[in-house]
Amino acid sequence: MHDAGKRLVLGIKGVFCLFSCALLSADETPLIINKAKELVTLGNWSQAVNILLPQELEYAGNPEFDFLLGTALRNNKQSSIAVQVLQRAIDTQPNFNAARFQLACALYEVGDYQRAKFHFELLQQLEPSNPWQMSISRYLQAISIAGRAYQPYLSSYVSLGAGYDSNANAATSDSSFLGFTLATDTVEVDSSFALLAGGVFLSYPLDPYWKLTTSANISTRSNTHAHFVDANRADLSINIDRITDFGRVYSRLTGFYTQLDSRFNHRRGIFDLGTDYNLSSQIVLNLNAQLQNKRFHKSLEVRDANSIGMTLGLIYRYANDFDQTAINLGAFQDDADLTTSPYSNQQYQFQLFSRHSISDRSFWQIQALAIQVDYDDDNLFFGEQREDERYMLSASYHLLEFTSPKWQLSVQLDLIDNRSNIAIYAYDKTQIGFNLKRTFD
Repeated sequence: MHDAGKRLVLGIKGVFCLFSCALLSADETPLIINKAKELVTLGNWSQAVNILLPQELEYAGNPEFDFLLGTALRNNKQSSIAVQVLQRAIDTQPNFNAARFQLACALYEVGDYQRAKFHFELLQQLEPSNPWQMSISRYLQAISIAGRAYQPYLSSYVSLGAGYDSNANAATSDSSFLGFTLATDTVEVDSSFALLAGGVFLSYPLDPYWKLTTSANISTRSNTHAHFVDANRADLSINIDRITDFGRVYSRLTGFYTQLDSRFNHRRGIFDLGTDYNLSSQIVLNLNAQLQNKRFHKSLEVRDANSIGMTLGLIYRYANDFDQTAINLGAFQDDADLTTSPYSNQQYQFQLFSRHSISDRSFWQIQALAIQVDYDDDNLFFGEQREDERYMLSASYHLLEFTSPKWQLSVQLDLIDNRSNIAIYAYDKTQIGFNLKRTFD
Protein backbone atom coordinates (compact mmCIF):
# COMPACT_ATOMS: atom_id res chain seq x y z
CA MET A 1 0.00 0.00 0.00
CA HIS A 2 2.85 2.34 0.73
CA ASP A 3 4.21 2.15 -2.83
CA ALA A 4 0.71 2.35 -4.26
CA GLY A 5 0.05 5.59 -2.43
CA LYS A 6 3.39 6.92 -3.49
CA ARG A 7 2.77 6.24 -7.16
CA LEU A 8 -0.68 7.75 -6.83
CA VAL A 9 0.79 11.12 -5.93
CA LEU A 10 4.24 11.21 -7.49
CA GLY A 11 2.65 11.78 -10.89
CA ILE A 12 1.85 15.31 -9.69
CA LYS A 13 5.55 16.26 -9.62
CA GLY A 14 5.63 18.91 -12.31
CA VAL A 15 2.00 19.82 -12.84
CA PHE A 16 2.12 23.00 -10.77
CA CYS A 17 5.57 24.24 -11.79
CA LEU A 18 4.19 26.61 -14.42
CA PHE A 19 1.82 28.20 -11.91
CA SER A 20 4.54 28.43 -9.27
CA CYS A 21 7.06 30.01 -11.62
CA ALA A 22 4.49 32.59 -12.67
CA LEU A 23 4.35 33.79 -9.06
CA LEU A 24 8.01 34.81 -9.12
CA SER A 25 9.00 38.36 -9.94
CA ALA A 26 10.73 38.87 -13.27
CA ASP A 27 12.12 42.31 -12.34
CA GLU A 28 15.90 42.44 -12.37
CA THR A 29 16.11 38.66 -12.25
CA PRO A 30 19.56 37.26 -13.08
CA LEU A 31 19.72 35.72 -16.55
CA ILE A 32 20.63 32.31 -15.11
CA ILE A 33 17.38 32.24 -13.11
CA ASN A 34 15.26 33.27 -16.10
CA LYS A 35 16.82 30.48 -18.15
CA ALA A 36 16.24 27.95 -15.35
CA LYS A 37 12.64 29.13 -15.05
CA GLU A 38 12.07 28.28 -18.70
CA LEU A 39 13.62 24.84 -18.28
CA VAL A 40 11.60 24.07 -15.15
CA THR A 41 8.40 25.21 -16.84
CA LEU A 42 9.17 22.86 -19.75
CA GLY A 43 10.05 20.01 -17.40
CA ASN A 44 13.72 19.84 -18.45
CA TRP A 45 14.84 18.93 -14.94
CA SER A 46 18.36 17.66 -15.60
CA GLN A 47 19.25 20.68 -17.73
CA ALA A 48 17.95 23.02 -15.03
CA VAL A 49 20.06 21.23 -12.42
CA ASN A 50 23.12 21.43 -14.65
CA ILE A 51 22.93 25.20 -15.05
CA LEU A 52 21.82 26.02 -11.48
CA LEU A 53 23.98 23.75 -9.34
CA PRO A 54 27.33 25.35 -10.34
CA GLN A 55 25.87 28.75 -9.29
CA GLU A 56 24.71 27.65 -5.85
CA LEU A 57 27.52 29.34 -3.93
CA GLU A 58 26.64 32.67 -5.52
CA TYR A 59 22.84 32.50 -5.32
CA ALA A 60 22.14 30.25 -2.31
CA GLY A 61 19.68 32.07 -0.07
CA ASN A 62 17.87 33.65 -3.01
CA PRO A 63 14.36 32.14 -2.55
CA GLU A 64 13.67 32.17 -6.28
CA PHE A 65 16.94 30.40 -7.08
CA ASP A 66 16.47 27.87 -4.26
CA PHE A 67 12.90 27.15 -5.38
CA LEU A 68 13.93 26.46 -8.97
CA LEU A 69 16.97 24.36 -8.00
CA GLY A 70 15.01 22.40 -5.39
CA THR A 71 12.13 21.73 -7.78
CA ALA A 72 14.52 20.57 -10.51
CA LEU A 73 16.46 18.35 -8.08
CA ARG A 74 13.27 16.77 -6.77
CA ASN A 75 12.00 15.91 -10.24
CA ASN A 76 15.48 14.67 -11.19
CA LYS A 77 15.25 11.93 -8.51
CA GLN A 78 17.49 13.82 -6.06
CA SER A 79 14.87 14.44 -3.39
CA SER A 80 17.21 14.28 -0.39
CA ILE A 81 19.27 17.21 -1.76
CA ALA A 82 16.08 18.99 -2.81
CA VAL A 83 14.89 18.92 0.81
CA GLN A 84 17.91 20.95 1.94
CA VAL A 85 17.59 23.50 -0.88
CA LEU A 86 13.82 23.98 -0.54
CA GLN A 87 14.09 24.25 3.25
CA ARG A 88 16.51 27.12 2.64
CA ALA A 89 13.91 28.84 0.44
CA ILE A 90 11.13 28.83 3.04
CA ASP A 91 13.55 29.71 5.83
CA THR A 92 14.33 32.90 3.89
CA GLN A 93 10.74 33.52 2.76
CA PRO A 94 8.26 31.66 5.02
CA ASN A 95 5.23 32.69 2.95
CA PHE A 96 6.66 31.16 -0.24
CA ASN A 97 3.92 28.52 -0.48
CA ALA A 98 5.01 27.10 -3.85
CA ALA A 99 8.40 26.25 -2.32
CA ARG A 100 6.70 24.82 0.77
CA PHE A 101 4.58 22.54 -1.42
CA GLN A 102 7.66 21.28 -3.25
CA LEU A 103 9.44 20.75 0.08
CA ALA A 104 6.53 18.74 1.44
CA CYS A 105 6.54 16.56 -1.69
CA ALA A 106 10.31 16.00 -1.42
CA LEU A 107 9.98 15.05 2.25
CA TYR A 108 7.29 12.55 1.33
CA GLU A 109 9.52 11.02 -1.32
CA VAL A 110 12.42 10.46 1.09
CA GLY A 111 10.06 8.88 3.64
CA ASP A 112 10.00 11.71 6.18
CA TYR A 113 6.24 11.54 6.53
CA GLN A 114 5.97 13.45 9.79
CA ARG A 115 7.61 16.60 8.39
CA ALA A 116 5.81 16.22 5.06
CA LYS A 117 2.46 16.05 6.87
CA PHE A 118 3.33 19.17 8.88
CA HIS A 119 3.98 21.25 5.74
CA PHE A 120 0.97 19.90 3.83
CA GLU A 121 -1.37 20.69 6.71
CA LEU A 122 0.24 24.12 7.14
CA LEU A 123 -0.43 24.86 3.47
CA GLN A 124 -4.08 23.93 3.97
CA GLN A 125 -4.29 26.46 6.80
CA LEU A 126 -2.26 29.25 5.21
CA GLU A 127 -3.91 29.14 1.81
CA PRO A 128 -7.15 27.13 1.82
CA SER A 129 -7.83 28.04 -1.82
CA ASN A 130 -4.35 27.14 -3.08
CA PRO A 131 -4.19 25.19 -6.37
CA TRP A 132 -2.64 22.18 -4.64
CA GLN A 133 -5.58 21.35 -2.36
CA MET A 134 -6.62 18.21 -4.21
CA SER A 135 -3.04 17.02 -4.44
CA ILE A 136 -2.42 17.78 -0.77
CA SER A 137 -5.46 15.71 0.20
CA ARG A 138 -4.16 12.76 -1.82
CA TYR A 139 -0.68 13.10 -0.31
CA LEU A 140 -2.12 13.19 3.22
CA GLN A 141 -4.19 10.10 2.47
CA ALA A 142 -1.10 8.31 1.16
CA ILE A 143 0.87 9.36 4.26
CA SER A 144 -1.86 7.92 6.48
CA ILE A 145 -1.69 4.60 4.61
CA ALA A 146 2.12 4.54 4.51
CA GLY A 147 2.28 5.36 8.20
CA ARG A 148 0.71 2.03 9.03
CA ALA A 149 3.74 0.30 7.51
CA TYR A 150 5.97 2.29 9.84
CA GLN A 151 4.32 1.25 13.07
CA PRO A 152 5.26 -1.87 15.05
CA TYR A 153 3.17 -4.75 13.76
CA LEU A 154 2.90 -8.32 15.02
CA SER A 155 0.89 -11.08 13.38
CA SER A 156 0.73 -14.87 13.42
CA TYR A 157 -0.98 -17.65 11.52
CA VAL A 158 -1.84 -21.32 11.50
CA SER A 159 -2.64 -23.32 8.38
CA LEU A 160 -3.88 -26.76 7.46
CA GLY A 161 -3.41 -28.34 4.06
CA ALA A 162 -3.87 -31.58 2.18
CA GLY A 163 -3.22 -32.90 -1.29
CA TYR A 164 -1.75 -35.50 -3.60
CA ASP A 165 1.88 -35.93 -4.73
CA SER A 166 2.68 -38.25 -7.64
CA ASN A 167 6.30 -38.62 -6.46
CA ALA A 168 6.53 -37.86 -2.75
CA ASN A 169 10.18 -38.93 -2.45
CA ALA A 170 11.33 -37.18 -5.67
CA ALA A 171 12.88 -40.39 -6.99
CA THR A 172 13.41 -42.10 -10.31
CA SER A 173 10.64 -44.22 -11.78
CA ASP A 174 13.15 -46.90 -12.85
CA SER A 175 13.36 -49.95 -10.61
CA SER A 176 16.97 -50.75 -11.57
CA PHE A 177 20.19 -48.88 -12.29
CA LEU A 178 23.39 -50.27 -13.85
CA GLY A 179 21.97 -53.77 -13.50
CA PHE A 180 21.15 -53.43 -9.79
CA THR A 181 17.63 -53.51 -8.36
CA LEU A 182 16.91 -50.32 -6.44
CA ALA A 183 15.51 -50.28 -2.91
CA THR A 184 11.81 -49.48 -2.77
CA ASP A 185 12.34 -46.15 -1.01
CA THR A 186 14.63 -44.98 -3.84
CA VAL A 187 11.93 -45.52 -6.47
CA GLU A 188 9.10 -43.02 -6.84
CA VAL A 189 6.14 -43.42 -4.50
CA ASP A 190 2.88 -41.55 -4.98
CA SER A 191 1.01 -40.48 -1.89
CA SER A 192 -1.63 -38.23 -0.44
CA PHE A 193 -0.37 -35.87 2.24
CA ALA A 194 -1.45 -33.60 5.07
CA LEU A 195 0.33 -30.40 6.08
CA LEU A 196 0.20 -28.37 9.29
CA ALA A 197 2.07 -25.06 9.68
CA GLY A 198 2.25 -21.98 11.85
CA GLY A 199 4.34 -18.86 12.22
CA VAL A 200 4.78 -15.34 13.51
CA PHE A 201 5.81 -12.09 11.79
CA LEU A 202 7.11 -8.89 13.38
CA SER A 203 7.73 -5.56 11.66
CA TYR A 204 9.48 -2.93 13.76
CA PRO A 205 10.40 0.50 12.29
CA LEU A 206 13.61 1.85 13.76
CA ASP A 207 13.08 5.32 12.24
CA PRO A 208 11.47 6.69 9.03
CA TYR A 209 14.25 5.09 6.96
CA TRP A 210 15.21 1.86 8.72
CA LYS A 211 12.94 -1.10 9.42
CA LEU A 212 13.53 -4.46 11.07
CA THR A 213 11.35 -7.43 10.16
CA THR A 214 11.59 -10.98 11.39
CA SER A 215 9.58 -14.14 10.89
CA ALA A 216 9.61 -17.67 12.28
CA ASN A 217 7.75 -20.64 10.83
CA ILE A 218 7.36 -24.33 11.57
CA SER A 219 5.66 -26.97 9.46
CA THR A 220 5.12 -30.70 9.37
CA ARG A 221 4.03 -32.87 6.45
CA SER A 222 2.81 -36.45 6.67
CA ASN A 223 2.71 -38.66 3.57
CA THR A 224 0.15 -41.47 3.72
CA HIS A 225 2.23 -43.96 1.68
CA ALA A 226 5.73 -42.52 2.12
CA HIS A 227 6.36 -41.92 5.81
CA PHE A 228 10.11 -42.27 5.27
CA VAL A 229 10.03 -38.75 3.77
CA ASP A 230 7.64 -37.20 6.30
CA ALA A 231 9.15 -33.76 6.75
CA ASN A 232 9.43 -31.34 9.66
CA ARG A 233 10.87 -27.92 9.00
CA ALA A 234 11.65 -24.77 10.99
CA ASP A 235 12.94 -21.48 9.64
CA LEU A 236 13.88 -18.09 11.02
CA SER A 237 14.47 -14.92 9.00
CA ILE A 238 15.75 -11.50 10.08
CA ASN A 239 15.64 -8.57 7.64
CA ILE A 240 16.88 -4.99 7.85
CA ASP A 241 15.64 -2.52 5.20
CA ARG A 242 16.80 1.02 4.47
CA ILE A 243 14.67 3.35 2.34
CA THR A 244 16.77 5.48 -0.02
CA ASP A 245 16.19 8.12 -2.69
CA PHE A 246 16.44 5.47 -5.39
CA GLY A 247 14.47 2.66 -3.67
CA ARG A 248 15.83 0.55 -0.84
CA VAL A 249 18.77 -1.54 0.31
CA TYR A 250 18.39 -4.59 2.51
CA SER A 251 20.16 -7.42 4.25
CA ARG A 252 18.58 -10.71 5.24
CA LEU A 253 19.74 -13.64 7.36
CA THR A 254 17.77 -16.88 7.06
CA GLY A 255 18.17 -20.25 8.72
CA PHE A 256 16.44 -23.57 7.89
CA TYR A 257 16.37 -26.85 9.82
CA THR A 258 14.80 -29.93 8.21
CA GLN A 259 13.99 -33.44 9.43
CA LEU A 260 12.93 -36.46 7.39
CA ASP A 261 11.11 -39.23 9.21
CA SER A 262 11.81 -37.41 12.51
CA ARG A 263 15.59 -37.51 11.95
CA PHE A 264 17.86 -34.59 11.11
CA ASN A 265 18.38 -34.30 7.37
CA HIS A 266 19.99 -30.91 6.71
CA ARG A 267 20.28 -27.31 7.82
CA ARG A 268 21.04 -24.25 5.81
CA GLY A 269 22.12 -20.69 6.57
CA ILE A 270 21.60 -17.97 3.96
CA PHE A 271 22.78 -14.36 3.91
CA ASP A 272 21.40 -11.95 1.30
CA LEU A 273 22.52 -8.42 0.57
CA GLY A 274 20.69 -6.50 -2.11
CA THR A 275 19.04 -3.39 -3.44
CA ASP A 276 15.84 -2.41 -5.23
CA TYR A 277 16.45 0.46 -7.65
CA ASN A 278 13.38 2.31 -8.92
CA LEU A 279 13.93 2.80 -12.65
CA SER A 280 10.50 4.44 -12.75
CA SER A 281 7.37 4.59 -10.63
CA GLN A 282 6.45 1.09 -11.87
CA ILE A 283 9.72 -0.64 -12.84
CA VAL A 284 12.19 -1.86 -10.20
CA LEU A 285 15.64 -3.36 -10.75
CA ASN A 286 16.73 -5.85 -8.09
CA LEU A 287 20.34 -6.88 -7.52
CA ASN A 288 21.02 -9.52 -4.84
CA ALA A 289 24.20 -11.22 -3.62
CA GLN A 290 23.86 -14.43 -1.64
CA LEU A 291 26.02 -16.68 0.55
CA GLN A 292 24.85 -20.12 1.69
CA ASN A 293 26.16 -22.72 4.09
CA LYS A 294 24.67 -26.22 3.63
CA ARG A 295 25.16 -28.98 6.18
CA PHE A 296 23.65 -32.49 5.96
CA HIS A 297 23.35 -35.51 8.21
CA LYS A 298 26.64 -37.35 8.70
CA SER A 299 25.56 -40.07 6.28
CA LEU A 300 25.10 -37.36 3.62
CA GLU A 301 28.08 -35.15 4.48
CA VAL A 302 29.39 -35.61 0.94
CA ARG A 303 26.78 -32.98 0.04
CA ASP A 304 28.05 -30.37 2.54
CA ALA A 305 28.90 -27.22 0.62
CA ASN A 306 29.31 -23.46 0.71
CA SER A 307 27.61 -21.47 -2.01
CA ILE A 308 27.96 -17.98 -3.44
CA GLY A 309 25.64 -16.45 -6.00
CA MET A 310 24.17 -13.39 -7.61
CA THR A 311 20.71 -12.65 -9.01
CA LEU A 312 19.46 -9.84 -11.22
CA GLY A 313 15.74 -9.16 -11.42
CA LEU A 314 13.34 -6.79 -13.12
CA ILE A 315 9.94 -6.15 -11.53
CA TYR A 316 6.98 -4.42 -13.15
CA ARG A 317 4.37 -3.21 -10.71
CA TYR A 318 0.93 -2.41 -12.01
CA ALA A 319 -1.19 0.57 -10.99
CA ASN A 320 -2.68 -1.07 -7.88
CA ASP A 321 0.83 -2.06 -6.62
CA PHE A 322 -0.30 -5.58 -5.67
CA ASP A 323 -0.28 -6.91 -9.22
CA GLN A 324 3.21 -7.49 -10.57
CA THR A 325 5.29 -9.42 -13.07
CA ALA A 326 8.98 -10.18 -12.53
CA ILE A 327 11.84 -11.93 -14.27
CA ASN A 328 15.02 -13.04 -12.55
CA LEU A 329 18.40 -14.34 -13.71
CA GLY A 330 20.81 -16.04 -11.32
CA ALA A 331 24.21 -17.72 -11.18
CA PHE A 332 25.57 -19.75 -8.24
CA GLN A 333 28.71 -21.68 -7.38
CA ASP A 334 28.64 -24.57 -4.89
CA ASP A 335 31.98 -25.66 -3.41
CA ALA A 336 31.77 -29.01 -1.63
CA ASP A 337 33.58 -29.28 1.70
CA LEU A 338 35.10 -32.70 0.96
CA THR A 339 37.76 -32.73 -1.73
CA THR A 340 36.48 -36.14 -2.86
CA SER A 341 32.88 -34.97 -3.17
CA PRO A 342 31.33 -34.79 -6.67
CA TYR A 343 28.77 -32.18 -5.56
CA SER A 344 30.71 -29.01 -6.46
CA ASN A 345 28.75 -27.35 -9.27
CA GLN A 346 27.71 -24.24 -11.12
CA GLN A 347 24.02 -23.33 -11.35
CA TYR A 348 22.26 -20.97 -13.75
CA GLN A 349 18.62 -20.10 -13.38
CA PHE A 350 15.80 -18.16 -15.02
CA GLN A 351 12.63 -17.35 -13.14
CA LEU A 352 9.32 -15.78 -14.14
CA PHE A 353 6.73 -14.68 -11.59
CA SER A 354 3.37 -13.02 -12.05
CA ARG A 355 0.56 -12.14 -9.63
CA HIS A 356 -2.77 -10.55 -10.52
CA SER A 357 -5.97 -9.66 -8.70
CA ILE A 358 -9.20 -11.25 -9.85
CA SER A 359 -11.30 -9.21 -7.44
CA ASP A 360 -10.76 -7.38 -4.16
CA ARG A 361 -11.02 -10.79 -2.44
CA SER A 362 -9.07 -13.09 -4.75
CA PHE A 363 -5.93 -13.33 -6.86
CA TRP A 364 -3.87 -15.82 -8.82
CA GLN A 365 -0.16 -16.22 -9.22
CA ILE A 366 2.14 -18.28 -11.39
CA GLN A 367 5.84 -19.04 -11.16
CA ALA A 368 8.09 -20.75 -13.70
CA LEU A 369 11.68 -21.72 -13.00
CA ALA A 370 14.40 -23.27 -15.16
CA ILE A 371 17.73 -24.34 -13.60
CA GLN A 372 20.81 -25.80 -15.23
CA VAL A 373 23.33 -27.51 -12.95
CA ASP A 374 26.79 -28.41 -14.26
CA TYR A 375 28.80 -30.53 -11.82
CA ASP A 376 32.59 -30.29 -11.77
CA ASP A 377 34.55 -33.00 -13.53
CA ASP A 378 37.11 -33.43 -10.73
CA ASN A 379 34.98 -36.13 -9.11
CA LEU A 380 32.50 -38.05 -11.23
CA PHE A 381 29.13 -39.70 -10.66
CA PHE A 382 29.36 -43.37 -11.66
CA GLY A 383 32.23 -42.51 -13.98
CA GLU A 384 30.41 -39.62 -15.69
CA GLN A 385 30.30 -35.86 -15.32
CA ARG A 386 26.78 -35.10 -14.18
CA GLU A 387 24.57 -32.48 -15.82
CA ASP A 388 21.03 -31.72 -14.64
CA GLU A 389 18.21 -29.55 -15.90
CA ARG A 390 15.21 -28.77 -13.73
CA TYR A 391 11.95 -27.19 -14.87
CA MET A 392 9.26 -26.16 -12.40
CA LEU A 393 5.85 -24.60 -12.88
CA SER A 394 3.61 -23.53 -10.01
CA ALA A 395 0.14 -22.00 -10.31
CA SER A 396 -2.15 -21.04 -7.46
CA TYR A 397 -5.46 -19.38 -6.69
CA HIS A 398 -6.07 -17.52 -3.43
CA LEU A 399 -9.43 -16.57 -1.94
CA LEU A 400 -9.18 -13.92 0.78
CA GLU A 401 -11.78 -13.44 3.51
CA PHE A 402 -12.92 -17.04 3.08
CA THR A 403 -15.91 -17.34 5.47
CA SER A 404 -14.49 -14.36 7.44
CA PRO A 405 -11.80 -11.64 7.05
CA LYS A 406 -9.11 -13.66 8.88
CA TRP A 407 -9.39 -16.80 6.75
CA GLN A 408 -7.73 -17.53 3.41
CA LEU A 409 -8.19 -20.53 1.12
CA SER A 410 -5.65 -21.39 -1.57
CA VAL A 411 -5.31 -24.12 -4.18
CA GLN A 412 -1.95 -24.86 -5.82
CA LEU A 413 -0.64 -27.03 -8.64
CA ASP A 414 3.09 -27.84 -8.95
CA LEU A 415 4.80 -29.55 -11.88
CA ILE A 416 8.48 -30.58 -11.71
CA ASP A 417 10.60 -32.18 -14.40
CA ASN A 418 14.17 -32.95 -13.30
CA ARG A 419 16.33 -34.18 -16.17
CA SER A 420 19.79 -35.69 -15.80
CA ASN A 421 22.29 -37.49 -17.98
CA ILE A 422 22.53 -40.04 -15.13
CA ALA A 423 19.21 -41.89 -15.04
CA ILE A 424 18.99 -42.40 -11.28
CA TYR A 425 18.77 -38.63 -10.73
CA ALA A 426 16.02 -38.03 -13.31
CA TYR A 427 12.44 -37.75 -12.06
CA ASP A 428 9.20 -35.86 -12.50
CA LYS A 429 6.32 -35.11 -10.18
CA THR A 430 2.91 -33.51 -10.07
CA GLN A 431 1.49 -32.15 -6.84
CA ILE A 432 -1.86 -30.56 -6.13
CA GLY A 433 -3.12 -29.37 -2.78
CA PHE A 434 -5.24 -26.91 -0.88
CA ASN A 435 -4.42 -24.84 2.17
CA LEU A 436 -6.67 -23.16 4.72
CA LYS A 437 -4.98 -20.33 6.65
CA ARG A 438 -6.09 -18.33 9.69
CA THR A 439 -4.27 -15.14 10.61
CA PHE A 440 -4.15 -13.33 13.96
CA ASP A 441 -3.21 -9.65 14.40
